[in-house]
Amino acid sequence: MRRTWYCGLALLGMLLGTSALLAPVTAARAGEKGSDEPTIVIRVKSLDTVLQNLKLLATLVGREEAATDIQALIKAKVGAQGLQGVDMNRPVGAYVRFGTELGDLNGALLVPVADQKAFVTLLENLGLNPSKGKDGIYTMSATKQNVDLYLRFAKNYAYVSFNTDNLNDKNLRDPAKVLAGPEDSVVSTTVRLDQVPDAAKILAMGQFEETLRNLEDKAPPGETPAQKEFQKALVGEVSKTVAAALKEGQRVQLEIALAKERKDLSLKVSFSAKPGSELARTIESAGTNKSSFAGLLTKEAVFRGQVDARFPAAVQSSFTKAIEEAAKKGIGDIGNDAKRKQAETLLNALMPTLKAGELDAFFGMAGPVNNHYTLLAAVKIKDGEQLGTVVRDLLVSELKGVPADQKQKIQLDAATVGAVKIHKFELPRDPKTGKALDDLPGDPNLYIAFRKDAVLLAIGPQSLPTLKEAIGSEQTGTVPVVLFDFNVARMAGSLTRNAEQRDLAAKLFPAGSDGKIRIAVTGGTAMTLDLHISLDVLEFFAKMKGKE
Repeated sequence: MRRTWYCGLALLGMLLGTSALLAPVTAARAGEKGSDEPTIVIRVKSLDTVLQNLKLLATLVGREEAATDIQALIKAKVGAQGLQGVDMNRPVGAYVRFGTELGDLNGALLVPVADQKAFVTLLENLGLNPSKGKDGIYTMSATKQNVDLYLRFAKNYAYVSFNTDNLNDKNLRDPAKVLAGPEDSVVSTTVRLDQVPDAAKILAMGQFEETLRNLEDKAPPGETPAQKEFQKALVGEVSKTVAAALKEGQRVQLEIALAKERKDLSLKVSFSAKPGSELARTIESAGTNKSSFAGLLTKEAVFRGQVDARFPAAVQSSFTKAIEEAAKKGIGDIGNDAKRKQAETLLNALMPTLKAGELDAFFGMAGPVNNHYTLLAAVKIKDGEQLGTVVRDLLVSELKGVPADQKQKIQLDAATVGAVKIHKFELPRDPKTGKALDDLPGDPNLYIAFRKDAVLLAIGPQSLPTLKEAIGSEQTGTVPVVLFDFNVARMAGSLTRNAEQRDLAAKLFPAGSDGKIRIAVTGGTAMTLDLHISLDVLEFFAKMKGKE
């Protein structure tokens, strides 16, 4: 079921691009059960909401004049009365729906109208010269584009389209249903992939494959056979994934929301597959990813980042061959027999992990303690205890010829958690500043441990107790495919460089506040990308630069 990690890291991006290719030719099967829903819907909550949100965002980033400039631009384009006749408090949008043939297009732009006469005047000010026909349909001439548009008033909306058939009673969609959406959603787009006919899918797939071929042609010269095989397998898996998305995909949705009360700006992209399809099962399995790092730094974390991905068999096989080829060449270039044997021993210990076709990794930061942070990292490995033994033996061998003062900087078996040994390394300091890692951890001592299933390392003021706790924690839990969770409020003090910036941080992030940036890719009923950013964080970074 977990045959491909592209569901998490590639599906969403590729499908958005594929949807863009499909948009001009998307088609719904006429008469198909449940096909009354348009194939493509674009919704804006209201023009007033857009203007208010733009004003809010402009104020946050210190550009209050921008909102005034937008209003002035509108009046300059359409007249002193602004968008007269338009209901600024109801949704605006558009829908597209096709029949079985690609040219069988039905759709319209939907504009909420408060006053029909005033709206016609607005169109006249825009130079569209609306002329009302006997059937009540207006003809408008967009002379610069050399096209005619048609308009009809119905259901308190102005329906605008490219042909009059779209404005017949049977083709008009109810705005209350088409433009319904979540209260916080400012802008949303929906594409029904399951309503796309085969002709459109073939066309989109052809365009995508041409793009992939162009990328293959740009491959760097001098590639080895193994590298070429890996690239070919990777391109083939991408093509296979997109083909499956076109064949088995159901819906792609994009939502941009701004919750003023929660002070949160969010973007959400989701992709769902047809129920019961292989792709749906793959996406569902991505929502059950388990990791033994799920319990790390769950409290008082400044940052938590995690990736839990599975690679397709074909890609993993070719990747392994490329690694083995590169390693063989690298080891062959080592002139010293003893060093060459050590390299071979280390590589052999690493190969089970490289061949596993899995990436389960964690990185986090906790603190601050006196403006310094503890950094913790963990990577899942195969045969961790054996790898730890190999690394330790190699270090023992290397330390034999090291001067005593340098040897003291490396302490093997410095601490123990059960059967797991912790090794301590003093990192070299910058000769100019005397700091390690730019003094972020405030401690040059790096601790490393090899657990049976992972290698873990930590550095910082609380590094040793943090690492001990992590070694003992094998709390397995469900995790996103990708997670990026940054608590800016907890790190704001370290990001500031002067009194003005510190005052700004104190104002926006009082004690106990929780200003965050969060990005997560998750599976389940749909593959979803969620981005959330606190408005206080947006304001903080925008105004920081002006206070340098």
